[in-house]
Amino acid sequence: MNLDTINFNDTIESETRPVLVKFWAVWCGPCKRYAPIFDKFAEEHTEIACYSVDCGESEDLAKEYNIVSIPATLLFKDGELKQTKQGVLSEEQLLELIKKE
Repeated sequence: MNLDTINFNDTIESETRPVLVKFWAVWCGPCKRYAPIFDKFAEEHTEIACYSVDCGESEDLAKEYNIVSIPATLLFKDGELKQTKQGVLSEEQLLELIKKE
């Protein structure tokens, strides 16, 4: 599911599961490589809510979360930002990100 400035906060705050949010852009090569990894992870790990934010369409969110390099993956728990990781992550790295917090 794609998030934007309109539904971002309500969605994150209403989730009872850990939340991963991928910040990406259409023109970003590494983002294109990361998309199938992130999407497969979301399909296989329904205990974790996975969302995407297009930085081109939601520049305000990218600024609010200090996204300076994409792709970037943010971990939220109980509505709070816990960690930010930049770059293309593997399934193992995504699981490790969740387990650290």
